[in-house]
Amino acid sequence: MYFDTKLPKDLLWGVYLNEGYSDLKILKEMHVTACQIALHPGEDLHALLQTCLQAHITPILTISYGDYLKDLGNWEERSIIKRFVDYVEKVYTAYKDQVHHFVIFDQPHFLPDTSLSKLYQVMHYIFVAQAQAVLCLKAHDPSLCVGSMVNDIVGLPHARPLDALALSDYNEIENYSMMDIYGYGRYPALVRRYLANQDIQLDMTLSDRQVLKQAAALTDFMGLHYEMCVLVGFNSLSGSYTSGILGAYQISSGRRDPLGLRLAMRTMTSRYDCPILINFHLKEHQGDDDFDTIDDLREHVKEMKKAVGDGSQILGFMIDQTSSFKKSSAYYKQLIMSNGEEL
Repeated sequence: MYFDTKLPKDLLWGVYLNEGYSDLKILKEMHVTACQIALHPGEDLHALLQTCLQAHITPILTISYGDYLKDLGNWEERSIIKRFVDYVEKVYTAYKDQVHHFVIFDQPHFLPDTSLSKLYQVMHYIFVAQAQAVLCLKAHDPSLCVGSMVNDIVGLPHARPLDALALSDYNEIENYSMMDIYGYGRYPALVRRYLANQDIQLDMTLSDRQVLKQAAALTDFMGLHYEMCVLVGFNSLSGSYTSGILGAYQISSGRRDPLGLRLAMRTMTSRYDCPILINFHLKEHQGDDDFDTIDDLREHVKEMKKAVGDGSQILGFMIDQTSSFKKSSAYYKQLIMSNGEEL
């Protein structure tokens, strides 16, 4: 039944470029329909974007990737929010005639590695900056397609009932804390309780709450980085659920599993009912061929189609950039040209 599922005809098949790409010839030959580009501060993308448009490749501009914006200032200070929104304003002004799709944040790496309270405070300022950026872009042009990306490492449970509780904690704290901000404009209830248990009091104003809600209502899609699954189980050394301690979970056995992509898409659809932009990390090939990369890609696309059969909406499927596509480039071209029908 699920293999009869047709992918949307307007699905964006593309490549994610985070290190620049001077020659788009190979992308044209692969017939990609989209190109997600990570903007480096100070970089001029006009020529690259114009080349994309001339080749009928939809550009998706990632405004903040990794630690590219760490030079804006200290992300532990509230003043960083305005500086970020000012930067977004400049990006929009520069590329408004060439870009219609924007990703605000993707895997921010300018996070403190000290205390848990500082980590959550920086994340909160990132969330508010992201929300204000959405409002900024939508104020300029309500038709823009705007969202942010999350890195969802799907948790699979062990067998005990306590493992189910541990998995619930893992999902709420590790995954839904960011997704719920983008999708609902608020922190999950369990995360709020977890912060209270840890005696963490965020600098969060009434204005913050209002902005987060407003931006969530205007967000057009949610981006999903998918790479692997992990097994999650109860860790008695971390706490006891009978005493009300949250976060008593341990993570083990990380592995690639195509089923995890379907689970992630179903969860995002069930919770947020929004289109999903998938960034798929190609499996590193061994030796002189990349047949294992092709097999891995094929199985994940199968599960993606099943998720669409389950009701998920998909905006696009981006593979990450590699130095050489080899045989897998021909296979990806086949997927694109058949819209996922020739597996």
